Amino acid sequence: MLIPKPQAFFLTALLLITLLSTFSAAQNRTLPEEDWYGSEKKMLSGHYTGKAVRLKLMIPETRTGLEILDGVPQTRPVSKPPEAAAMPGDELIIRTFRIGLDEIEVILGKKEPEQKKRTLNPFALPKPPRIFLRFSREITSRDLTIDKIDRLMAIVVEEIPGAVSISRNTSAQPAVSEPARQEADAVLQPDEIRDLPALAASIGELTVTGASRGARVYIDGSFSGVAPITVRLRSGVHLLTVMSEGFEPMERKVFVPGAKASLIKAELRRR
Repeated sequence: MLIPKPQAFFLTALLLITLLSTFSAAQNRTLPEEDWYGSEKKMLSGHYTGKAVRLKLMIPETRTGLEILDGVPQTRPVSKPPEAAAMPGDELIIRTFRIGLDEIEVILGKKEPEQKKRTLNPFALPKPPRIFLRFSREITSRDLTIDKIDRLMAIVVEEIPGAVSISRNTSAQPAVSEPARQEADAVLQPDEIRDLPALAASIGELTVTGASRGARVYIDGSFSGVAPITVRLRSGVHLLTVMSEGFEPMERKVFVPGAKASLIKAELRRR
């Protein structure tokens, strides 16, 4: 059956509009989430890059290095065991920390970089110790917390207590003066408190406001949202961290009373 040219043109235009609308709607749904993940990835990369660690497992000198899938070390059947890129007990520095769609790549190196040997065969160069923290699903914001990544990293490495970290991104790990450290150790009392009889005595409500536009709020190391934000927590002392580009991060312990609504006005200092 032949379709008249005017009707065919109309149907083609309608199809194109429908496809463009669908693409635009999908883009609007994914872009905000990708932006948030990008912010988390940048923060975590700055946190881990430069840390001094001690190995607990052998890392093979292969392209994939040591793979940890959903918290379980993986082994592959091979005819010849690979050489070791690093052995248990080796003290190394996290040189690179990259977060992908469903994996986290960690590249380690010695504290003092080795001098590169000249060779005509680039494939003969030793491969750096490499760890892949793989997930059997797509990584979500719930996975992008220091506490959860620390638990995965603890399978392979342990942080060296008192070691001086070498960070490429000094703004991600600002130096903390002694007065500032003492201030952070003190428990911050809410600026405002009001009764909230609807809540149980073991639950309190915390609202964080006053921070710069787009400030990210972390509670006990987990990303909670963007200020202003209201969350419900178990009553007691919690660690509150507020971060924003161009401002000094604020990290304070805060007391959240039960059956009450508390307000914290977080003021950040410009760098």
